[in-house]
Amino acid sequence: MKKLALIAAISVTLLMSGCARQMADNPEYYRDVQTLNVQKDNLTFGELFYIYSVEDKTVPMNVYAIATDEGDGRIKIAMRMARQDSNLIVASSNYIYKITRNGLTLIEHIPEQTGLIGSWWIPRLDSRALNVLQASKPAPTIWVEQSPNHFSYEAENFVATLTPPVQLPTSLDHLGNEPSLRLMVNANCKKLGIGTRPEYTDVGIGGELLISAIVSCNLAYSSPEYSLNNATLAAIRAAGVQGLKNIKISTSSGTIDLPLSGFNYAYSMAQRGVIKKKE
Repeated sequence: MKKLALIAAISVTLLMSGCARQMADNPEYYRDVQTLNVQKDNLTFGELFYIYSVEDKTVPMNVYAIATDEGDGRIKIAMRMARQDSNLIVASSNYIYKITRNGLTLIEHIPEQTGLIGSWWIPRLDSRALNVLQASKPAPTIWVEQSPNHFSYEAENFVATLTPPVQLPTSLDHLGNEPSLRLMVNANCKKLGIGTRPEYTDVGIGGELLISAIVSCNLAYSSPEYSLNNATLAAIRAAGVQGLKNIKISTSSGTIDLPLSGFNYAYSMAQRGVIKKKE
């Protein structure tokens, strides 16, 4: 939450100082989102959600979305693009909608950016952001925040943990900054033939997709821990925005049902809590 406050504070400061410039509008910024078949009650308000990463002018950026209730039957969905190295918001797109019986109707769009006009790409509202805003209702009794931006889910046969990414060196920016998802499965490492040295294995996602993962054991008789990669995270997030309640993950230690209710919320909160390495 500290990172959210920092991003919000920087944004307000820029607006007050005049560094954030309102740009001339362009229909390309709101193509295909003039009317939305989305009900207000299905959106999550007041939380800044990570949507994706992008590179603009060789600078790694994160794109976020946030919905706010503007009153008088209106809501605002804002897209924010921030530098990964400083969290400074450099461009935004503000979509003001009127609430109607059938959903939302766009009544105003306000693009903004810092620096010279045309300096940065303007982030646009799309289905990815809308899906996350609709699928990211907090589920504090399922994905429990054990410490700031660190979440876990405990079942009878496994424990899943979702933790913030570690800040990467500039030379590795292309790898992204995804949270870490680990599964500790209730099984015996020695019986499964899994050693203490990390090794590659395959995990099944949704009963169809095989994705590489890393499995290891701290002690010979301990439970195996699976570290899932970015492709697995993407598949789980995609299942979440499709409205699925859980997703099956098959490992060499057995099959588990990972709950998706609140997963995108936990993912977004973890993604914003980047752990900075000490110099």
